[in-house]
Amino acid sequence: MSVDPKRVMIKYNEDGGIDKDGLIEIRRNVPDLDIGRNHYVQGRILVDKDHYLKGMIAYAPDKGPDALPDGVDIRFNTNKHRGTPMINREDKDNSVLKPIKTKQDNIFGANIKPDDELTRAQRNYIGPDGKEHQSAINIVKEEGDVDKWSKNLASQFASKQPPMLAKQQLKILRDNAEAELAEISSYNNTVVKAKMLEDFAGRCESDAVHLQAAALPRQKTKFIMPLTNLKPNEAYVPGFKDGEQVALVRYPHGSITEIPIVTVNNNNKKAKSILGDAIDAIGINPETAGRLSGADFDGDTVLVLPTDRVKIKNKPQFESLKDFSTTDSYPGYEGMKRMTKHQKGVQMGVASNLITDMTIQGADDKEIERALKFSMVVIDAEKHGLDWKRAEDQLGIAALKKRYQPEGGPSTLLSRSTSDDREVPERKLKNPSQMSPDELERWKNGEQIYVNTGRKLRDLSKTYPKKLMTPEERAIENGNDKEAKRQLHIKMWEDGRAQDVWKNANEKPIEKGYLYDPYTLTSTGDREHAQRIEVIYADHATAMKDIARRARKEARKLEKFEVDKEAAKKYAAQVQSLKDKIAVAEANAPREKQAQLRAGQEYRKWLYDHPDSENDSKKRQKGIFLDKWRKICGAKKAIIGGNHNDPDGNPLTAKEWEAIQAHAINRTTLEKVIKNSDMQTIKAYAMPKTKTGIPTAKLARARRMVEQGYTRLEIAEMLDVPQGKLQEALEGL
Repeated sequence: MSVDPKRVMIKYNEDGGIDKDGLIEIRRNVPDLDIGRNHYVQGRILVDKDHYLKGMIAYAPDKGPDALPDGVDIRFNTNKHRGTPMINREDKDNSVLKPIKTKQDNIFGANIKPDDELTRAQRNYIGPDGKEHQSAINIVKEEGDVDKWSKNLASQFASKQPPMLAKQQLKILRDNAEAELAEISSYNNTVVKAKMLEDFAGRCESDAVHLQAAALPRQKTKFIMPLTNLKPNEAYVPGFKDGEQVALVRYPHGSITEIPIVTVNNNNKKAKSILGDAIDAIGINPETAGRLSGADFDGDTVLVLPTDRVKIKNKPQFESLKDFSTTDSYPGYEGMKRMTKHQKGVQMGVASNLITDMTIQGADDKEIERALKFSMVVIDAEKHGLDWKRAEDQLGIAALKKRYQPEGGPSTLLSRSTSDDREVPERKLKNPSQMSPDELERWKNGEQIYVNTGRKLRDLSKTYPKKLMTPEERAIENGNDKEAKRQLHIKMWEDGRAQDVWKNANEKPIEKGYLYDPYTLTSTGDREHAQRIEVIYADHATAMKDIARRARKEARKLEKFEVDKEAAKKYAAQVQSLKDKIAVAEANAPREKQAQLRAGQEYRKWLYDHPDSENDSKKRQKGIFLDKWRKICGAKKAIIGGNHNDPDGNPLTAKEWEAIQAHAINRTTLEKVIKNSDMQTIKAYAMPKTKTGIPTAKLARARRMVEQGYTRLEIAEMLDVPQGKLQEALEGL
């Protein structure tokens, strides 16, 4: 639903808009702008049918100097200067509002929440005509969504802190993994156990590559919201103790100079009137946001880390960065080739890895300062058309790379582990029946044994002789339509006009951490001489890989699951019921396959029109198209054991589990049950019953985590146990 631009007011840089850059303030009690019980949402508002506002949406004060003037229902805060048109259809780069995406169904290019996912928002309203109308607020995330995000500690932060912090949090992660391994190993069904051990091993290997540590006690992720009446060293954070200190970290995280430590002030009346008891928002002074890698208020988030139990290392902001303006320092020039979105993504990765490698290898503040400035220019270069090449030259980035990345590219474990290796031949897991005795022994011991596929692919990167093409075909070859070129080359091969060129198929880019010994990825290539923080992470990665190996070893030694004919007769009704439920669950497969196919086709068309898109945009767009086509195709998975409160659900009964345990069905049928089941239900049935309902190893872990300062909710989430059961178990000890 489009809003009349007359209802919108722009608060420019010079008017104070820069202090709330990205915040959309709306008038309270306006039906088409109601955000329900939320204090804030992240969203989009269509204006004048072809432009839109993007940012955090919150109610403006009702009274005082910050109240909206008469006739205005929306105020948008921007860092753009006076004179910039609200809507400029001739020059989109000189416009406050963004033009809609006309070449796709989703005009905002963002995942808008469907009605059935809204929990605190009011999408529709009753108008003066007594009829229901759609709201102008398009919600991307509402209050409470960020609070559900995965909780961990990224290596780009922990690796720049005192080594003991990383060592402590990595050990917690390993201890939790050991407790989970012990739990799965106790399951009373061999097929379920094998499946869950293999899945668990995959997660452990992923942890060994991405090197994330366990969250700190009471750690939270929150949207940042501007509160100009707070001091720069204060923050309004509902749920935290008034007067305690918290450290704020924004990703991507460059330097400890970008970590402000602020004091919680929850007695600020203006903050309470705006944010109330906000679930996942933090109110900060705009000056504080400037220190957080140049964050703004259009949906940026920070990690909030209490400092009562853990010392967070930080430094004062570099003086030269306090007033550093990327647009003033490195403006573009006429005729300059502008940075593309793809280049921005690549160069941000380059800058982030460089800063990580420099920090680990002991670069001085002046060098870190140069790299940080370059990263700030890169972040803004595509959006503002900056001369990032001049910044790269003047800041001496090539010299920094030569010193700290002498072999070219990432040079420490922390940056190498997740960097791609693109030269790995395409491979697949080898069938045990085809393994040599040595390979079979290694496989039984938990190793993954691969074999190259040897598959060949046509090499589309080669140039084909234009002299053999018709004028129409040469026009296609000289154009930008990649699919048309591909079809032309195939036609030339089929016609015998061009030689068919083949190349060996390679794996999709695979992260090096999956391929190599962690110690060989350190800055020195061994454990003895590597930096201390690298050794801590390499030891952790090695231990997690060993846990994965042990899990697979346990899975591969389990006995066979044979059918008991007498049990099959006794539980004939349950066997048939299970087969019926599998059929219902699998009936979704053709619809899901069709949705995947159609979404893929639409995504490839979108990718052709947006060749320079960043990886995050690509991932988001894939999700948008898949959601769309699942609805069109009616793809909705009927999970066995799920939907307990749904009259049309597909529950797994205790009697059916009894039939499974009695071996009334064969292994193939059981594997289909597991594949299409709600795993929490399967785990509840398979887990040996204990007095507390929680495995002994996990309960012991929970007790230690209580002593370390974690809340009951945090422990329940980390150990994947019901909070109520955990509370009862801990109280009963």
